Amino acid sequence: MDDLNIKALRALSHCPMSADQLAEVLKISPGQSRELLQTLNPLLTVEASDAGAAFRLNAGMATVGVVDFSEARVLLLLSDLGGRVLARTSLPRAFIITESVLFETLNRLEALLNEQAVAELSALVLAVPGEIASESGRLIRSSRFADPENLDLEALFSERFRCPVLLKNDIRLAVEGELRYGNIQSAENALMICFNASLGSAIMLGGQVYPGTHGLAGQLEHLLVNITDDNEPGSLAYCLSVPGMVKRANKELEKYPDSLLHKLKDEDGVHTQDLCRGYLQNDPLCERIVHRAGKILANLIFNLGMFLDINTVVLNGDITGFGDKFLDYVRSVMPGSVLPIRVSYSGLKGRAAAVGGIQTAAEAAQAQLLKQAAR
Repeated sequence: MDDLNIKALRALSHCPMSADQLAEVLKISPGQSRELLQTLNPLLTVEASDAGAAFRLNAGMATVGVVDFSEARVLLLLSDLGGRVLARTSLPRAFIITESVLFETLNRLEALLNEQAVAELSALVLAVPGEIASESGRLIRSSRFADPENLDLEALFSERFRCPVLLKNDIRLAVEGELRYGNIQSAENALMICFNASLGSAIMLGGQVYPGTHGLAGQLEHLLVNITDDNEPGSLAYCLSVPGMVKRANKELEKYPDSLLHKLKDEDGVHTQDLCRGYLQNDPLCERIVHRAGKILANLIFNLGMFLDINTVVLNGDITGFGDKFLDYVRSVMPGSVLPIRVSYSGLKGRAAAVGGIQTAAEAAQAQLLKQAAR
């Protein structure tokens, strides 16, 4: 579907509109609006209104699904064509997606469909952390999945559910979610960085997620920078990821005998929640580690902001556990710029990828239904 069709269906999913009202919303002529409504007619219902015939998206004509692998608890959602969530469930925590977790996901999704008396899905989106090959659409690298190179997720899910299955990077879906409902709704150019097991990122230019030549644009985690303590090259993923900070906390803890982390840790050492709690309580070791990452992040945001003329940066993932104190610190140490750069946490937080996935699945289903109607 082209952008105008997508914008029209989004508008018609919120409330019924006449041709003239839709023309005003989309800033097109009434004649163009009538032609557009004729094209989209297979997806619409018609209601009577004071302004005459009013058109609305027939959201209940199909169901789409999302499986979000971005969080420790795999999230499963069913939605109508308008993006309204019909049902949801989640799996127990699993930090690595093994074959058994995948089959449990398949079974839980099938059970969810049966509970909702849904005969079939019109589209299914899989939100996955990692790199996806632009040509084959297969996952080629991911720390979330066991043996990702030999895993064909699209085939696995399409064989069970007999519907179009779209494999999408979770950060790019999160940008789509933030663009519609979160903290980049008014931005044209933005950067999202997600801090979980590693470092995920995506760029939005001109209101669209920029894929790059191989579909890998915005992947900051592989950048090598000479900023480690021993003055040897290190990746941004190591310097900025929360697990990297936790490793440094465990490594340096004995040098800080009065650190609060001695009371917070367990037999396995310091964990993410301990580092967050210590930082928010002004523990010197925690502040040293987190602020070191904050300085690197501030310089990164400044450099990318100047290079790409980006004015909005959204942070998501485990980093949000450091609260507004961390955001204030990053803003305070960011180099001065003639270009203002707004830095904030995600408005949707852990739901961003799922929200973007719902929208992507709905649009895929809408396009497929229009194609079928035109035959």
